[in-house]
Amino acid sequence: MFKDMLRRLLMVSGCSLGTACGPDERPCANAGELAEVEVAFIRSHEDGTQELRGASLDGLDVSLVCASGSAESVVPTEVEGLLGWSADGASLAIVERVDDDTWISVMKLESFGLERIARGFRGRWSPVGHRLAFVPEGPALESRLQIWDGNTIRTLATGDVRVFSWGPGGDELIVYSERDTDGSLSAGTHRVDLAGNSTPVESGWYPEWSPDGRQLAYTRAYMGGEDRRVHVQDLATGDVRALAGAGGWLPDLHPRWSFDGTMIALGLSEYDCIDTWCNRVGVFGLDGSGVQMVGENTHAFEWSARDRRIMVVEPTDGGSGRTRLRVRLGSGDEVVAEAPADRPWSDREPSWRP
Repeated sequence: MFKDMLRRLLMVSGCSLGTACGPDERPCANAGELAEVEVAFIRSHEDGTQELRGASLDGLDVSLVCASGSAESVVPTEVEGLLGWSADGASLAIVERVDDDTWISVMKLESFGLERIARGFRGRWSPVGHRLAFVPEGPALESRLQIWDGNTIRTLATGDVRVFSWGPGGDELIVYSERDTDGSLSAGTHRVDLAGNSTPVESGWYPEWSPDGRQLAYTRAYMGGEDRRVHVQDLATGDVRALAGAGGWLPDLHPRWSFDGTMIALGLSEYDCIDTWCNRVGVFGLDGSGVQMVGENTHAFEWSARDRRIMVVEPTDGGSGRTRLRVRLGSGDEVVAEAPADRPWSDREPSWRP
């Protein structure tokens, strides 16, 4: 099932991966095709248009943005980013450019309906139910964490909210506020429940909740810090242990857990590639096995929600500036599927369906 994911793409709905499709040549996926979609991603065409597409691991590749003729059907003006799938796999949250504003919008795949939620660009779905947590646009140092439940929006916390992570039960979040403000959250990390009650938690920069809810992962390399290791904190005891380092590579701020909580992936950078950044993904084992380097000059990555595969965005060969999707194993650098390198577009921001 996992082999030749994008290499064996066949003609689907009138468009194939081997042929550039114009806006009028992107028919809607039918119900059977939508049910088979396992990964959503953004395709950047040479004419500058951005298209939201879906793929399966056995060759399906269809447009997810089109006018279906239904009463709800709305075509986004310009898709700028992908925030991921709802827990039931029925909706996608996207970042949409509308005139001069950036909007968080939700697409219902069954009807191709589009609902614009709020101006902003940061959002994450709850792993349970149909709640979207997001930070709307607002004045500096006055950001709000809000929850959309499919019908209404309410404010959960206020402060200098920079990052947030859902707990596995969907009933609370870990929220990181950068600075002290007049809001409900002081600087630092807090556990916030759905009633807005908050409890401070000692941690490092930009923590990410583990799948079992028992641990936080974070780094301490922010703002020039010398400790470049990934740290894991036990929430019950407060004990912290550092995983193996990655040499001279500088980690980014967003560690991400594998589906089973046995590995943590982190983007790594090093300025040694002739005036450009080298980027790779480091996969750290919680068993003390060290770090495995994954990918070549990766732009982004996303864990599978079901196993230890990672989908990465990597440049194609030949210096064209285009990018393609590859599926790699989190336990090493083995490529198990990849898109062809000679296509006249770039694919980016993959998101696995739950």
